[in-house]
Amino acid sequence: MLWSRHWSRIGEHAQFFGYHVPHEQTILTIIKDHLKNLPCQKIRVIIKQRDYALTFEPYEPPSPRIYQGVKVITASIRPHPQLLTFKTGNYLPYSLALQEAKSQGAFEALMLNEHGELVDGARSSIMMYDGKTITALMGGLMGCMREEVLACAESRGIKTTRRFLKPHEISGQLLLANSLLGVVPVDEIKYDAIQHLVHHFRMN
Repeated sequence: MLWSRHWSRIGEHAQFFGYHVPHEQTILTIIKDHLKNLPCQKIRVIIKQRDYALTFEPYEPPSPRIYQGVKVITASIRPHPQLLTFKTGNYLPYSLALQEAKSQGAFEALMLNEHGELVDGARSSIMMYDGKTITALMGGLMGCMREEVLACAESRGIKTTRRFLKPHEISGQLLLANSLLGVVPVDEIKYDAIQHLVHHFRMN
């Protein structure tokens, strides 16, 4: 899903850290050779300082129930302040936050930065819809699925914006975006526009 967006992002982030970025066609050739006669796979491309690696595992579509609305918590764990905008191997804060959510019966953990602003989910990017505008919450990773959703919303005449928001400033329905999940509403869907986006991007 969204290969061009993912490849562009991983290349930009690798270059920021001074890592060598392999040729895209080299990676695509490996992927295509591996995927012959295989069902849908979840693929990780890992770029290190002078090398790279790929991992493959079967992709399991999420439960259809999540598209009716999920519960979230605000995590007690914060992402790394210098790394939270980069896609890195520093998964520990996100893994711990997700464990915290699951221990409380929630689907996702929303994470705060050092200023108390909502910046990311443990496994998703955050948006808010207030009936007129979709707001992408700033400060965390630039989610590829979220960027696709924003572009789709704009093509349908829905206004989009980007802002830093604290929990008490949330004044609409939260949406979670992830390339393995699509668009997942927090709580029951309240708006027709959100219903259309959830249906358009659902992964099963």
